[in-house]
Amino acid sequence: MLRVVMLCLSLLFLTACPNKHTLRPSTSDDAAREALLQQILLQRASLLSLEGSAKLRISESGKKRRIFRLFYMMKRPNQLYLEITAALQQPGAIITSDGKRFALHNLLQKEFLQGPAERLPSLLESYLPATLPLDQLILALLGDPPILPAKQRRWSKEKNLWLLSLQGDAHKQTLWIDEQARQIVRVVFDWDKKPALTLEYDGFRGIPALPRTVAFALRSRGLKADWVFLEQKRNTQLPEKNFQQKVPADVPVRELAVVR
Repeated sequence: MLRVVMLCLSLLFLTACPNKHTLRPSTSDDAAREALLQQILLQRASLLSLEGSAKLRISESGKKRRIFRLFYMMKRPNQLYLEITAALQQPGAIITSDGKRFALHNLLQKEFLQGPAERLPSLLESYLPATLPLDQLILALLGDPPILPAKQRRWSKEKNLWLLSLQGDAHKQTLWIDEQARQIVRVVFDWDKKPALTLEYDGFRGIPALPRTVAFALRSRGLKADWVFLEQKRNTQLPEKNFQQKVPADVPVRELAVVR
């Protein structure tokens, strides 16, 4: 009889004390994760502009890897200057956007394109396979990846990282957050009508901590571009004229219209 009583007590104890590793995160845990995410985003908000130099490594399945040197200037929300130099210091292209208009001077092909700023991201895909609007691309390069609108939000855990899964009308987005480093280290955008994009961040440093490397990947196309910062000057004064360029003499000009 004593053995039966002890067995019942043991079963009662085990039922009342489930293994902590099987517990799901509580609502308070999710609130803490949301607070952490907002703190990370708030730190990035103080970074208004960035300029310096970088290296761009582009890999694509079945093709030889390409390496470019960049001089860049970028300013929230949608101003960009890129001066791209190919191997052997051969000038490649000068690209500007003042937020309203873009200009692309292809020095190799001696061509000058210009038009509304929203056309620029599609022209950048041979360098940056981002499939993001210009303002979101600049956020991504500032280490402040855009967070898309969502109807559903769900937190989970993967090894030492927290995952935030977002579900929108025509997209899904997942963020990987390193709680100890207090950084977003990976983001996947999965749209219904265009290839999924992966962003990965590494080598954080400075205040606010910025990534040394931003990796863009379109895995369905076997395409990856690693943007490696060589120099970062933060919150410098960047006049509007830095994001505009004049049509050079004796170069054919092509005007691109808005895509309806």
